[in-house]
Amino acid sequence: MGFLLLTLALAALTLLSQFLPPDPALLERAGSIFDAETVSRGRDYAGERRWFYWGGQWIEWLLLAALVWSPLGTRVITSLCRGPWFVSLWLLGLFYLIALDTLSLPLALGGYYHRQAWGMSRQPLGEYLQQHYLQLAVYAVTAGLPLTGFYFLLRRFPRTWWLLSAAGAMAFAVLAAFLLPIVVAPLFNTFTPLRETKWRDQEPAIQTLIARANVQVGDILVADASRQSDHSNAYFTGFGPTRRVVLYDTLLEHHPPAEIQSILAHELGHWLHDHIVQGILLGGLAAIFGLLVLRSLLNWGVRQRLLGMDEPGDPRGLYFVLLLVWMGGWIAAPIEHAVSRHFEVQADRTSLELADRAAFIEAEKTLVRKNLGNVAPNRLNYLMFASHPTYLDRIRMAQDWRP
Repeated sequence: MGFLLLTLALAALTLLSQFLPPDPALLERAGSIFDAETVSRGRDYAGERRWFYWGGQWIEWLLLAALVWSPLGTRVITSLCRGPWFVSLWLLGLFYLIALDTLSLPLALGGYYHRQAWGMSRQPLGEYLQQHYLQLAVYAVTAGLPLTGFYFLLRRFPRTWWLLSAAGAMAFAVLAAFLLPIVVAPLFNTFTPLRETKWRDQEPAIQTLIARANVQVGDILVADASRQSDHSNAYFTGFGPTRRVVLYDTLLEHHPPAEIQSILAHELGHWLHDHIVQGILLGGLAAIFGLLVLRSLLNWGVRQRLLGMDEPGDPRGLYFVLLLVWMGGWIAAPIEHAVSRHFEVQADRTSLELADRAAFIEAEKTLVRKNLGNVAPNRLNYLMFASHPTYLDRIRMAQDWRP
């Protein structure tokens, strides 16, 4: 019954996401700012990309369901659960990771060729596959370490593991934020100080903007993002001494200086509002709630002898835990993205305070055209998946802005 209900729920989400039309008033607003071709191309591109996303979700769901509820899971667990608990855990996790990636590879390649067809990427296939498997290896380490720590706490502290795990998740998030820009990101891209690039003439104006914001920026770096995509972007990353702002080379190539300063001012807004710290703290609170729910469900699983579990910390329950985490991600998604949109609005307001309003509006329009942005998503996709306000909402906020 559980499998059937969850399958029907996923099917409903898939169909509504793909076929629920946007608000006609939203389309009318979009048509008043962008030409019909821009609106149509953005919606078509987003709609086609979502099919790859939903295909990946269906593969993950069916794999997890097979491992939890079918004889396949029992056979895999019986074959791999030998030796110390942590060895069994690693073998089970590695099997899942390899199986999921193998089943998803056709979709990943489809997404690669889809981006090529739309002119959003010129990356050679060999380089794409090299980075794909490098990313898989990085994920195996960055997911395997906290997973091992989680099961250690689960086994060693049967009464307080949930609280200790929440604290550990926050500590790991701080460590990851600190190390990401100096250990992980350089594996995939080259980062060059802005002053050493062909856009060095923009450095004085950017330094003036930073001084106006009264923040201490460790580095302003340019990423060679064009090796993977023509997508324009900038982001704020790091923690403590590793904090930095990264500008894509595509952004610097496609946008005039005033728009670049507006986008950079947005990233400084994340800095000024301490969004990374706030995100870690909010994530810790959410983890406490999620882990309390997980504790109840693991105890239920033990009572049912699900997958042969004889205690909550039994590695044989790993696939049940992964299934619950996958389901929890769906439940948390609307809240998580609502918080993200709130952060983005705060950063947009900082941009409007520090930079030029007209440049902000033009930057949004350029991003729509260069990134094939969907200016009229339907309501479900906006609530479930949008980490940013819509382009139209951001443009309207700028138009209504009063210092």
